[in-house]
Amino acid sequence: MKRANIIFRLRPKLEQEARLFQLADNCSKMWNEVNYKRRQAFFFATFDWSAIEFYNKYKSIIGSATAQQIIQKNNEAWKSFFSLLKKWKEGELDEKPKPPGYWKDRKTGKRKSAIVMRNDCYNKGVSEIIVGDIKNIRDSNNNGNKVNSMIHNFWSFRYITERLRTTAKNCGINVKLVEESYTSSVCPRCGSTNIFKHKRLFKCLDCRLEAHRDAVGCVNIGLAQGYEIPAEVINRAVAHPLLIEAGTRIPRHDGESHML
Repeated sequence: MKRANIIFRLRPKLEQEARLFQLADNCSKMWNEVNYKRRQAFFFATFDWSAIEFYNKYKSIIGSATAQQIIQKNNEAWKSFFSLLKKWKEGELDEKPKPPGYWKDRKTGKRKSAIVMRNDCYNKGVSEIIVGDIKNIRDSNNNGNKVNSMIHNFWSFRYITERLRTTAKNCGINVKLVEESYTSSVCPRCGSTNIFKHKRLFKCLDCRLEAHRDAVGCVNIGLAQGYEIPAEVINRAVAHPLLIEAGTRIPRHDGESHML
C-alpha cells in the first residue's frame, strides 16, 4: 500500500479552540451514553445494542460522520471484549477481561475530552501527520498587553497536539513535531527569498506565486522532510476548521478527493 502524509499547522483562534473543546466534549458524551446502554444490556442480558437514538441525538451536534465513527469505534471495542471473553472461558486467558469503559479520568472522575478521527486516513495509507512545532510562541510574543495576555492564558498548543497524537495513535498513525522557523519566508515553487509578506498574504516577487502564508509554511515543512509536493497544491493546504464539516469531500491535486 502506498503511504501518504498529512502536513498542517494547528493554529486555532480562541473561538475556534472553544469549538474544538466543545466538539471533543460532545464526542465523549456520545461514547459514554452509547457505552452505558451496552454495558447495561450486557450485565442484565437484555441484548439491546442499537445506537440509533444516540446517532440521531448527536449527528447535528458533532456531524453525522463523526457520530457514525464513534459508534463504529464502540462496536470494535465490544467485539474485542467478546473475543477476549471467549478465550478466557476456554482457558486461554488467566485474567477475566473487563467490558469497554467510559471516557473519563480515573483519578478525578471527570469526563475525558477526545475527538474521533475518521479512519479514512488509515484506509488511504496515511502513516504520519507532521505538525509545525510552535511551542515557544509565548517566548517571542510582544503584541501588546491584551494580545499577550490572551496568548499566555489561553494558548494550549501542547494539549491539542497531545490529543491529536493520542487519537492518531489509535489508527496506527504517527504524529511528528518539526521545526517551522522561517518556513513561510521562502517560495516553495522556486526557492526564492525575494518575497513580499503582508498579514497572511505571501507573494513571491520572482515567480509571482501568491498564497496564504500558512499554506506556504505547510508545503515548505513537507519539502524539508523530503516529500514531493506539487506546487499547484499550495492554495489547497489550508482548511478553516469552522467551515469544513466532517464528511466534506475535498478535491486533491491528483483529481481524486479526500473525505474529512
